[in-house]
Amino acid sequence: MQKKRRFYITSARVLPWKYRNYVSNLIHFSGEKELTADDWLGSANLLALLGFLAFLLVPLAIAGQNFWLYLFFGITFAILSHVMVVVLLNIKMEDRSERIEQVLPDFLQLTAANVRAGMTPFIALKYSSKKE
Repeated sequence: MQKKRRFYITSARVLPWKYRNYVSNLIHFSGEKELTADDWLGSANLLALLGFLAFLLVPLAIAGQNFWLYLFFGITFAILSHVMVVVLLNIKMEDRSERIEQVLPDFLQLTAANVRAGMTPFIALKYSSKKE
């Protein structure tokens, strides 16, 4: 496990700082607790590398021609693997925001009712919070 994590961190450091920061913000807003930006980007880099090699070497070994076409397909797959990471994180972020939008009105109404009943704002927020 440690070697895999070290590989992910090392391969993620190759990417530009702004892109890593953007993915880190997406992970934060999507509510992901287990994986970091290095994990997501490292796995995308590994997928991109393996896909690039598969698109480049396997058809060349079988057919032996059209090198530039296979190179184009390999680069396209590498780029699409990173696009896929961003799309998945955006989907997770949108799902989380929709769940919050469903629960927030009830939470605010209950908090307001508790404050009107005489509770301090902190205690009203504490008693209004539910598991969801």
